[in-house]
Amino acid sequence: MKQRLLAIILVMFGLHALAQNAAPSVNYEYNLFNNTNAEVKIAEPFVFQSNANFWQAELQRNAKNEQAWINYYQAVKFESFEEHSRDVDDATQAKLDKILADTKQNVANSFADNYLSYLNAGNKSQQSLAFLEKAYAINPNFVEIWDDILFKYYSEGRTKKVKELSVKLFESGVYTSGLMEYNQNVLNSIAPNGILVTYGNVDSYPLLIWQQHFNIRTDITIICLDWLSNEKYAKSISSKTKIKQNQIFGVSESAALEAITKQGKQVYFSLTLPPQFSKKFSNELYCTGLAMLYSKIPVANVQSLKSNWEQLFKKDYIQSFEDINRNYLIPLVILYQSEQDVTKKADYKLWIEQIAERYGESITTKKFVR
Repeated sequence: MKQRLLAIILVMFGLHALAQNAAPSVNYEYNLFNNTNAEVKIAEPFVFQSNANFWQAELQRNAKNEQAWINYYQAVKFESFEEHSRDVDDATQAKLDKILADTKQNVANSFADNYLSYLNAGNKSQQSLAFLEKAYAINPNFVEIWDDILFKYYSEGRTKKVKELSVKLFESGVYTSGLMEYNQNVLNSIAPNGILVTYGNVDSYPLLIWQQHFNIRTDITIICLDWLSNEKYAKSISSKTKIKQNQIFGVSESAALEAITKQGKQVYFSLTLPPQFSKKFSNELYCTGLAMLYSKIPVANVQSLKSNWEQLFKKDYIQSFEDINRNYLIPLVILYQSEQDVTKKADYKLWIEQIAERYGESITTKKFVR
């Protein structure tokens, strides 16, 4: 009866549980505690609309203002983002194309021209990254492009440049201490030599910094679905795994994810992976911390989850105001529900209550924490 109750509670929570001796698996239809990426939804659409109107007016006064062109473009683009998607609809893309054309007319061959040409491509192909490299040559101090420049060097195997940009990016503080700690704990959720599937910036670049700058968990192969639009990156992933290049390059991200799950090594999904990619695997994912192990057979993962939390996880910045930290509620609820020791259960409860209060989830968590 207790096992059945646990399953009911986790299903209500947006999680799915197998029998207790097989440990909980996670259903990715959860909505309450899944943070896709911090950059996906930064504010409500009306905020970006207001920003777009402001910068459009500024450009009417001074069409040579490169930063205004960049801000105007980004405001229009961000306005179209949904909570779990960065897709741009046709109408918005037409607006962005027009902004880019106007940028080229007014500040041709400038930093803004090249940077927006890269952004407007909507991918990380070598062709689009060439625009970014031109922008970087014009203004190497524009911190916002350092992460994607890091990727360019990484995809090309330019080790010295990768190390250099990893240091610069870390020291810039673009990725805060809270985000860095979160991503270190992601790495600490993965078994040796595992594959970790990610999607965006805040759940991918900090991992590269840990590996390339600090030489931590270099055994893990990071596969960012968003980066597979780059042929060289896809080729390097193919060489590291048993995945054929044509299974992950030139195909949809969902098809690439399907191919990744079918190769030999253990595959983990980042908690930040948008639900549209992982929904079909929901009954085959097992929480190991801030990642989910993919397995077609039941996995008794609670003990490894507990060990990771207690022995490996850093907890200095869990209480910081990083939206991504709400994802800690997922492993903590599983740990709380499976714990028999009264004292440890109380500790998990305290963590859950503190995090839930910080992110306005107290009412929801009361369904699972009593």
